[in-house]
Amino acid sequence: MIKNSANLWFIILLVGLFSCAQDNGDTSDQDEVGREEAYWEDYETPSMLWGWINRENRLVIPAEYDDARDFSEGLAAVNYKGKWGYVDTLGNRVIPPRFAEARSFHEGFAAVKNFEGKMAFIDRTGHPITDFSYLGLRSFLHGRAPAKLESGWGYLNSSGKLVVPARYSAVWPFHTKKIARVKLGEKYKFIHRDGTVLKGPQREKITPFSGGYYRYSAGGKWGVLDTFGQVIVAAAYDHITPSEKGIYVLEKGGDYSLFPGKHPLSVPANTSQVKYVGEGRLRFYEGDSVGLLDTLGNLIVGPSFTQINLFSDGLALCDRSEEAWNWLKPDGSRLTPIDFPLAWDFYEGTARMITQEGIGVIDTLGRVLIPPSFYELRDFKGGLARVQLARE
Repeated sequence: MIKNSANLWFIILLVGLFSCAQDNGDTSDQDEVGREEAYWEDYETPSMLWGWINRENRLVIPAEYDDARDFSEGLAAVNYKGKWGYVDTLGNRVIPPRFAEARSFHEGFAAVKNFEGKMAFIDRTGHPITDFSYLGLRSFLHGRAPAKLESGWGYLNSSGKLVVPARYSAVWPFHTKKIARVKLGEKYKFIHRDGTVLKGPQREKITPFSGGYYRYSAGGKWGVLDTFGQVIVAAAYDHITPSEKGIYVLEKGGDYSLFPGKHPLSVPANTSQVKYVGEGRLRFYEGDSVGLLDTLGNLIVGPSFTQINLFSDGLALCDRSEEAWNWLKPDGSRLTPIDFPLAWDFYEGTARMITQEGIGVIDTLGRVLIPPSFYELRDFKGGLARVQLARE
């Protein structure tokens, strides 16, 4: 842990903390050497290194990595002296650092990039299941992974075979086992996991899968599609606000209703941007201010906040003004009696916050689990959290 001059750390902490740290085929050996040489010419070892602590605030994996990603499926991508590899939860380097970039494991595979800028998937032993020929790869979901070639985007199966031809201008994950949305030219369609294009009209727009549904547009109006791409709410609404929590807000001519159910919703005058945020609560805007309603339209918290996030672990991160961050309970009361200069959403029962001493962690009862002392500390995932410490 680091404990430093409070004011100096405080200034450093608040600058840029809303953005996460960037994790960073056959060609001739000469080209490969040239690319690596260019990489190393620009590479600088940082003054701060990454390791992991447990929930008892004990450093269980030494801070010796230039960069790192969170653990996923028991492995974490780490950058050691400029090259990426993987460690397990005990800190063992199970896949030696040799890649220009490495991403998290999903369904047993991770995308990596060589120094030529080409990508491949590897398994948990580090063995490639594809060659390094892809311009872009995204994580596996339901046995399919988006893959980009010169000809466009397609999908790989878990054997590394391109089972959906790379001919689309854009593709998205198979959020269900059956279908995925794709874009061919400027129009949207659904395809089956074997690549078959589903029957039905091309859509002007199909938005990301959220809370069990898709939104689509037709003639300037919005409707809702189910997980099979079938219309369940016709495109007759001026706005439809999705929610990861599974309840959509429908708006037409200033009248609001909720889906599923489509039951009417009364909202205060001059209200806009109504969104379901979980725990039976709706966020709404009045001008630039934010408040909370219940699903019947009753006021829970007036529009006195500048930000209210989705509920996570039963609490919603909120900001009342500059340097006044806290968490709201469903009844509208705050979790802690004091506000923090900056804070984050709850994740796996803990949330990060900042004081003049640094970043720390609290639990859902507002108790401090990790005293504020870190320059950089990320969310606990699987019982471990990344921390950044000064290089010795």
